[in-house]
Amino acid sequence: CEATSECHHPSRQKHRCHFGDCPSCSFVCGATLSSCGHTCPVVCHDSVRTKIQDEGVKAGPWEERPVRIEKRSKPCPPCQVPITVQCLGKHETSEIPCFRVKPYSCGRQCGRRLPCENHTCQLQCHTVTGATDRHTAGTECQNCELGCEVARPNGCSHPCVKPCHPHPCPPCHMMIRMRCHCQTLLKHIECHKWNTASQKLRDVLKSCEQPCPKEMPCGHPCGAVCHSGPCPNVNRCQKKV
Repeated sequence: CEATSECHHPSRQKHRCHFGDCPSCSFVCGATLSSCGHTCPVVCHDSVRTKIQDEGVKAGPWEERPVRIEKRSKPCPPCQVPITVQCLGKHETSEIPCFRVKPYSCGRQCGRRLPCENHTCQLQCHTVTGATDRHTAGTECQNCELGCEVARPNGCSHPCVKPCHPHPCPPCHMMIRMRCHCQTLLKHIECHKWNTASQKLRDVLKSCEQPCPKEMPCGHPCGAVCHSGPCPNVNRCQKKV
């Protein structure tokens, strides 16, 4: 058969001379798809014998619609080439048919570490920008709205004034009330100063720096600057009698 090609292929498949229409082209289409650049892998569909039914108004239910056969060009089917795609949050990688490729959420929890370094993002897999690595939260991750959960230093019973934050907490500036060594004045000392001080420094902080009013066995007042423990001037009284 020497009939010319009816499709985009330059020539027909070789077949013997015959009566009537040539058989449909059985070459692979091979056309480049405009949406992705892949080639169409199905059998050529430029000239497909198609039944066409007359859509005109029938005179009655007894009238049959005429049917005719035409050769028509069919569009290429959607591209099925598998494409490797990562989800929005980069939790997993999946192979998706080319025509369905688009950003997708895998449905898992985001799980990235929030700036507080104590909690993770609880939002569903989402777009992440501005993150330094795959484990750090981005600008789209939620903000931690919990209170501070860092353990308080030994001796401090006051809550941290900051919202949830990385360790350590700032120094506690709440005031602790206590009596001086001689029990005459009420002292106010910052919590962190008291809890971080050595025993020697605590004695200094607790002193009211006034003469000690405690009486010695001789009946005279101690006279030393407010101090801890027993009076240092016992048996060394310099008072005149």
